[in-house]
Amino acid sequence: MNYPEPAIRVTTFNGSPLVSVQGTMSDWHAKAVQDVIQSLLPEAPGALTLDVSCASFSDQAGLASLIRMLGAVRSQVRAVVVASGPAAAMLKRADLQPLLTLCASIDEAAEIVRPQPDHQSPERMAERPGDDELPLAA
Repeated sequence: MNYPEPAIRVTTFNGSPLVSVQGTMSDWHAKAVQDVIQSLLPEAPGALTLDVSCASFSDQAGLASLIRMLGAVRSQVRAVVVASGPAAAMLKRADLQPLLTLCASIDEAAEIVRPQPDHQSPERMAERPGDDELPLAA
């Protein structure tokens, strides 16, 4: 499958960084993706999603570079990778579990990457039967 010019897009996905890659990726492009991901690690609250479902790899070196980068990143953050075709097969064989989760679609990734609670704002507890309001002590 041929894809257009390589592109890297960074957005948010359920409160975590999402790096979407498209186009035919060479070793050089995979290193650029690695640089982008490394720069996002301090912002990644618990997970980082990488979508390579619209990317192809021009050679094994590009895919191998991506696999090495994911191996290094998985010790710092939970990585969720959306991939299909040959890239998914190679990632499965790389055995990067348990901190890397491979998904076939972005919908499947949405089931895994949940929004992180905002610890800055108070959360309201659900009321239960029998709960009474008590006056605050002065």
